[in-house]
Amino acid sequence: MDILVHIIEQEVLKRLPPVALHCRIRAVCRQWRDLVDSPGFAKFYSAYYSKSKHLPPPRVLGITRNGEDIYSCNPFVARSEAPKDWVHQDVYSHIRVFRTCGGLLLGTMGDDYVVLNPLTRALKVLPPPPLKEVSRAVVYILLRLHSALVLEPSMQRYWICIAEERLHVYDSRSGVWDQVDYLPGWSHLIYGVGMANSKAYFNSNQGILSFNMEEMRWSIEWSSSNRPMGAGWANWVVTTAPQFFIVVIGAVCGVVKMMLIRLDCASKRFVKEASFPYNEECHLIPPACFYEGTFMIPDKSKVFFLDYESIQVFISSLAHPFMINKFSIEQYKTLFKLTALKECGRNGRVDHDILSL
Repeated sequence: MDILVHIIEQEVLKRLPPVALHCRIRAVCRQWRDLVDSPGFAKFYSAYYSKSKHLPPPRVLGITRNGEDIYSCNPFVARSEAPKDWVHQDVYSHIRVFRTCGGLLLGTMGDDYVVLNPLTRALKVLPPPPLKEVSRAVVYILLRLHSALVLEPSMQRYWICIAEERLHVYDSRSGVWDQVDYLPGWSHLIYGVGMANSKAYFNSNQGILSFNMEEMRWSIEWSSSNRPMGAGWANWVVTTAPQFFIVVIGAVCGVVKMMLIRLDCASKRFVKEASFPYNEECHLIPPACFYEGTFMIPDKSKVFFLDYESIQVFISSLAHPFMINKFSIEQYKTLFKLTALKECGRNGRVDHDILSL
């Protein structure tokens, strides 16, 4: 029997996609559930797919602005291999999601801070951070504007950082919060972006900072009096290069256009990389995510795909969850943001997010 289990583990289960593995195989029997949930199998499965040259493309996660509803879609799957419309994700109820990275979600459930893997439904309640202010209203602002969820390239360790008077850093390996001083002259860090490269990126009045979680060290990515603060930076995109982008909607010679703007760190200037007519009713700054050279930018009833190398735009009639549920445009303006469910891991490839919380 042990030999049979070993063969199933080594040759069969490792070849299954994550959704089938966790939604179907775990339900077969207790022994298979324990096998799939074991840390040893998680590392083996992740290592197998990390070396594979035929990795499935990531899903994309849509989160309502209040963080209480989650949708996913598969826009990068070729042909008709999987449904590409938004599908509501039935994860834990009463969770409010604020940050995502590499497939993990950071949120709150009541007064608890939690990290959730929506694929495995594994959930960990974190010790409360040593914040100066602990009211729900202040915590909501801190998590929504001043936090970041970060993964290491191996996808086996994560950090959470919250920028208050000092930077509060939680390490999943130690299970405790630490505090870090800012660089002299730098303050008011906002719009945190966490990556699967052990780094968090923040805007400030002075420019852009990154913080290396493993080295516990600040780095200045960009410093200029032409500060990057502003409405467009609430949804800025950090690529694995790293490069920094924002999506802007504005009128050019009387024509409303959507523009992709890159922050050039060498010249400390903003470079317009692409623009195309935008004839939609909603002219707010849209969110965006980035995957293997393609920017994905959602709108009220469609999604724009911008290939960065060719600067070509493709439009998909992806059904929007709020159109399905007949939400008004006004509600859409304040509710929707988008983020990649999985991000690039080691060597720029997509790693599967089967890790112990």
